[in-house]
Amino acid sequence: MVDGLPDAIREHILKKRGNRLLSIIGWEILSALKEKYNYDLNTIYYGKYGKPYMNNIYFNISHSGKWVIVGISKHEIGVDVETKVFNDIYEILELFSEEERRRIMSYSYDIQIGFKYYWSAKEAWVKKSGIGIEAIINPKMNNDEFEKDKCIQLQLDNESVLSVYSDDKDIVYNYISFSNGIFYY
Repeated sequence: MVDGLPDAIREHILKKRGNRLLSIIGWEILSALKEKYNYDLNTIYYGKYGKPYMNNIYFNISHSGKWVIVGISKHEIGVDVETKVFNDIYEILELFSEEERRRIMSYSYDIQIGFKYYWSAKEAWVKKSGIGIEAIINPKMNNDEFEKDKCIQLQLDNESVLSVYSDDKDIVYNYISFSNGIFYY
């Protein structure tokens, strides 16, 4: 799969930690859509914190569990999908402020889902902003920036949450779900 991608993208994938197969699938989805949305993968540049971008279109890729999400927009965009189940969720919540814990609880009666909604919104906002993923744990980060009413969010299945931030209301997103080696597009 990776052979059809430009050298800069292949190098970017190889530098990343985590599931490279899902990363490759995300880039392949982006490649498959290039004629439909008129962009060239050979014109990808990288921002200060490693966020890839092109001159005529914005995009973002996220993957977790069985999901690969690609967001494409005419404006800056950030997408995040969360599937992880946190066995130590209450210990994790202790790291957040009282205000943040209230926000997390406001998303859902299920603390796992509530946390995923909150965390994925925060991560999607940071990815949209291009300020580096390290900013997500900065306690001084302005929490008003990623209010849930400014974010498109979907619960994809019983354990997966998708968050999308963009000023563009005409967001195009495609997803692949795979289970037992079968891909769905």
